[in-house]
Amino acid sequence: MKILVGSENPVKIAAVKEAFGKYYQNIEVLGIAVESHVPPQPVNDETFIGAKSRAIHLKELNEKKKLNADFFVGIEGG
Repeated sequence: MKILVGSENPVKIAAVKEAFGKYYQNIEVLGIAVESHVPPQPVNDETFIGAKSRAIHLKELNEKKKLNADFFVGIEGG
C-alpha cells in the first residue's frame, strides 16, 4: 500500500507511518512537498483548509504522475 503525505517534514511522515502501520502491513509512505494555501502558522479553520488542500493536491499529483498511491494525507499544524 502506498501512502502520500503532503509534506517533507519527517515528524509528519513518521506519524503517518505509525498510524497506518497499526492497521496495515507492507506500507510505503512518501513525503511530497505540496502547497497548503494557508499561512505558515495557520489558526482555526485554516488548519482544516490547509490539510484538505494538501490532500487534494496529492491526489491530483498522483493522477498526473501515475504514482499509484492508495491514500493521500494532509496534515496541518495549528
